[in-house]
Amino acid sequence: MQGISVEIIQLILEGFSDVSELIKLRLVSKTFKSVVTPRAFHAVSVTESLKSAKALSLLQTCDESITSVVRQVSFRGKRSRRVTEAIAQSTDQARRDALRAAFGGLSKFTNLQSVQLTFDGSYDIAADESGSSTHLLLVQFDILGAISSHLPSSLNSLTVTEMVPLPHELYTQTEFHNLLRSLKSLNLSVRYDFISQNDITRGENRVFEFELDTFWHRSMSHILSNATSLNSLTLYDGREGEELAWFAWMPETTRLTHLTSLHLHDFVFPTPVMTSMTHEIYNVLGFILLHKATLTHLVLNGCSILMDADELKSRCIPLLWHVVLRRLTDELTELEDFVFTSFTNEEEEATEATAAAAAVEAADKSSSPSLENEKKTYKRDPRFLYQYMTRGGEGIKYYDEALPGEERDVGALEDLLATVEARRASRTILTPKGN
Repeated sequence: MQGISVEIIQLILEGFSDVSELIKLRLVSKTFKSVVTPRAFHAVSVTESLKSAKALSLLQTCDESITSVVRQVSFRGKRSRRVTEAIAQSTDQARRDALRAAFGGLSKFTNLQSVQLTFDGSYDIAADESGSSTHLLLVQFDILGAISSHLPSSLNSLTVTEMVPLPHELYTQTEFHNLLRSLKSLNLSVRYDFISQNDITRGENRVFEFELDTFWHRSMSHILSNATSLNSLTLYDGREGEELAWFAWMPETTRLTHLTSLHLHDFVFPTPVMTSMTHEIYNVLGFILLHKATLTHLVLNGCSILMDADELKSRCIPLLWHVVLRRLTDELTELEDFVFTSFTNEEEEATEATAAAAAVEAADKSSSPSLENEKKTYKRDPRFLYQYMTRGGEGIKYYDEALPGEERDVGALEDLLATVEARRASRTILTPKGN
């Protein structure tokens, strides 16, 4: 075994993906051990179970040959049971204690770069009948708090998926701010099904909406204003448009001086009327343009224009997609990559876009189509989403009828894509080979 080359061992390992099998291969020989160890422990996964949390803590007691090769730690919370199923509080507390200890020891992994946290499943409600936070919400803040209190010196990337977007004192604490300042990459996605999947009265729903506003307006401001070293920021607003009369805040005055890559998913661009109705600064476009000096990569996925019902009634919409896209073209002079998609996948999107173009062409050939026929035949390009705030308390809904002036949306998008492509091509030519 001693005569097998490292290259041959690496080829052998291509057939193994199970970590337990890789660990067994470490026993074959010293050469196998030196090659297998970085592969087996490069990415460590932990679940919410007591056994898994204790295993992560045990791994932290290993010698440096193992702890030094861990680059990524990922957590996935299991799907919760309903509150009415009476989860034993003592068991929940034991699991949280074990998870807090395990994530508080991440600094033992001296070369740890990335932490990925997924709070999976249905959270039902954020507080039980007594008003106390539920187990899964406590897990979220316990893990983030433990990492913050014992910050790994090499950590530079944090992903938090399907977090419950409720305000918490953690977001105001210095230790958490220090965690944020260490990051080069931050990826946050939020969820709201802990509201929509329960029989919550309208009065309780308003309370939750106030909490959501507080999270995005205050907590997110704390998060972004302290993440001063970010190169890459990804935000998912998981709101379902027809469920909540609410939308996320974006702090227009928060500028991240090193930001080069920005991904926004499911965000809304409110018209001036909608912005003024909030009585606060909410301006996604303003936040994007604030980074025009550094931004080279921008992704807008599933984003929409949010209109007021009165604007629709008057047929005078001051903010359409072509207005947004023209401003991006004119002001983002460093942009070299732009992606603009809807919720659908690329193949479905292309098919729907073709159908939309055909519908528009057919409408153009008609000499004087009636308004009723226009409603029946019109099909918007699926990349250009429009929503409106209803007056009847039904929340935010998608608008599927033609808007005056939106025929310029496609042309504005094509111009922006062409500008970005030309800029990228010219800079590629000017960049010396080897750089």
